[in-house]
Amino acid sequence: MDRRNFIIATGAAAGAFVLAREGQAAHHEHDHHGGHHGAAKAGTPRDALVRATAECIGRGEVCLAHCIDLLATGDTMLAECAKRVNEMVALCGALRTIAAQDAPSLRALALVTDEACRTCEEECRKHEDHHAECRDCAEACAACRRECLAVAS
Repeated sequence: MDRRNFIIATGAAAGAFVLAREGQAAHHEHDHHGGHHGAAKAGTPRDALVRATAECIGRGEVCLAHCIDLLATGDTMLAECAKRVNEMVALCGALRTIAAQDAPSLRALALVTDEACRTCEEECRKHEDHHAECRDCAEACAACRRECLAVAS
């Protein structure tokens, strides 16, 4: 398995872990309190957001690693891309956690993350014809934005 696929698989596994823990918490809540009391139902916009952020993080980490590899050779063409991806990955990580917990700050953080995904997507689109990592990251950002807006509205 190459580094790119390893990073994508790691991000996907992290997202699956969060969803599994959420399911366990919902089951635990049901067993002890006779109801769901706010537990997430499968297929909710929050579930889709958790999956989208996990995918975005995985694709973003691959893109960031690619940017860093090029920066190490002295090629600074992707320097701004690396900055935008780094910001997006950090916010998507926070949002994934907040979404899984259905925290009160979910809507506000979804809006902030939408903006980070927008700027990341715009920067990655500049390089998508020459760098598949940038194209994949831009596509993941676009999908994540749709889920951010679905939760925020």
